[in-house]
Amino acid sequence: MFVGPKGVGKTLSIAHFARINTIPIVQYDCSEDSKRWDLVGRFVDVGTYELGVMPLAIEVANREGKCILVFEELNALSPNMQKTLNQLLDWRRHVYVPELNKVYRLEPNAKLLIAATMNPSTYGGVFELNEDLRSRFAEYHVTYPRTDVEQKVVSMYDGLPDDLVQKLITLANESRAGTLSYVISPRDLTLFATLD
Repeated sequence: MFVGPKGVGKTLSIAHFARINTIPIVQYDCSEDSKRWDLVGRFVDVGTYELGVMPLAIEVANREGKCILVFEELNALSPNMQKTLNQLLDWRRHVYVPELNKVYRLEPNAKLLIAATMNPSTYGGVFELNEDLRSRFAEYHVTYPRTDVEQKVVSMYDGLPDDLVQKLITLANESRAGTLSYVISPRDLTLFATLD
């Protein structure tokens, strides 16, 4: 689980890992409106069952040999919905779909990597993670990059003079040190750099 402020590359780092290792990725954007059917599945028509992201990721892993399932903004799930993830994240490593009376589990040689991203609990629209869910993840705390690294990233965009890049980095660092209601992230800087 990658925990850190917005715009520091939590999602991007997982996508990059998937790309360089040619691993299919299934992403789910968690929210307080997420329902069990989003995670497990539901009947959408008579006789037609649509898999949720958990059994879908298992099927992709079984078919391709490997898959990464990413829960974006994990702490946006309500506490009740957080419990739905437990069966996939503990020793059972399966998803039971009662409507189909079927258990989705990995084939012996298939690998399913499960990752999550999470903003700090001070952000709006988030919940505290249940202890049982949190204990199923290893947490990696992501912070803002060092100034020289961030300058290198922003400088990759053609057309920005070096003095402007330096001023943008200074502004971002000052916003992070104070008590502003909005902090400038690396994503904000790269977005600014791509404006025409």
